[in-house]
Amino acid sequence: MAVSAFTIGANEVAYSPKTRLDVRYHSSAELVSPYLNGLHRTSRPLSVLVSNACNGPNIPASSYADELEDAGALYVSVGALSQFALRTESSTPLLTIGDRISRTRYKLSDVSTSNDEVLLTRSGTPGIAWPGCLAPDGLPIIPSGFVIRLRVENFNTVTLSALLNHPVWRLRSLALSAGKRQDNISQATLSDIPIPTLDRDAQQKVADIYRATLGEIEAISGEDRLSEVCDGIVADVADLLPVRSIGSEITTRTVRLPEVAYSPTTRADNRWHGVANQRVLAALKQVPTLPLGAVLTALPSKGRQPTYLEEPDGDDAFAIATATLQMGQVVLENAKPIPLDSLRPAAAVKSGQLLVAMDGDGSLGKAAVVPDTSLQLMRDSHVAVVETSGGEHLWLFRFQSALIS
Repeated sequence: MAVSAFTIGANEVAYSPKTRLDVRYHSSAELVSPYLNGLHRTSRPLSVLVSNACNGPNIPASSYADELEDAGALYVSVGALSQFALRTESSTPLLTIGDRISRTRYKLSDVSTSNDEVLLTRSGTPGIAWPGCLAPDGLPIIPSGFVIRLRVENFNTVTLSALLNHPVWRLRSLALSAGKRQDNISQATLSDIPIPTLDRDAQQKVADIYRATLGEIEAISGEDRLSEVCDGIVADVADLLPVRSIGSEITTRTVRLPEVAYSPTTRADNRWHGVANQRVLAALKQVPTLPLGAVLTALPSKGRQPTYLEEPDGDDAFAIATATLQMGQVVLENAKPIPLDSLRPAAAVKSGQLLVAMDGDGSLGKAAVVPDTSLQLMRDSHVAVVETSGGEHLWLFRFQSALIS
């Protein structure tokens, strides 16, 4: 298929939430579209079934217990749910005092998982669902800030978890989480995921089967047992034998560190050599390109670290941080309030400028154009302004910055 080049103004990207400059989003969405598009008459959006969605709390390490025997609750993050069943051994024990988590203001009743909730991982391994009604007896389960709590109405939570964990829905979740250096899915992007309309009996049948499946997963203890079960599935279902390990000896070659650091072909990074990055590189080779340095009039200039306010007081300015740059846009609602007297002219931000996140796991390489606004803005020390000779038509910077990161 031929690749055609076209020009798009950067402001068009900045103002359009549907403009996703990420190859993994479009490739994953294309894979699942034949299945999900056929459900439009027999499905409902996830938002109809969810009365409330919020992230779990961020609990400080000072509240962690050294031993499980000392714990009054279990803190569950992505690692404890990454195999679909809850792994209590991968959870963090928490200290409690009475009805509260130690050294916090959180009441256990406010942050504990309830039977009508589905927990959904949002970062690291996004899109894995687990029903709160299957929580073991004993210690309360507290989801971390990397987990979304979905309060479900008029739908079986075990059935909903089974659907969301189906490979088609998992691919859809991965598509929605694309666009950052680290996959991350938000509450807003989940709302339109289609969920099949099932009557009560059908929901119960799915729930019974999925409960039994989770029981088998929970019975697998240790990686050796997991590998054995997976090998059996490959042999029985696909009629294939597991791939044998390499029989010959492994040879080694000494590579000098500068060679690794300066040569893209020897970069020891799976993301660089991954399918998504290589597809972007292959596409760019088919169209005319310039080195990034050829269109810059100066080196990227970082901002300064300001003093932040807990709440805006009505007479203040705002700082743009990496969290303010989302999906090719400057989301001003995420700008952080700062005192007006801490606004630094050298770090001031103007409408039409191109901003780039210069560091941060999950943020490095994000870029967006500042929209027209009357707010007084500055960039913090993690965000740089990039001055270009190409005006507002440098939308390809988003692709290039993803490759650099």
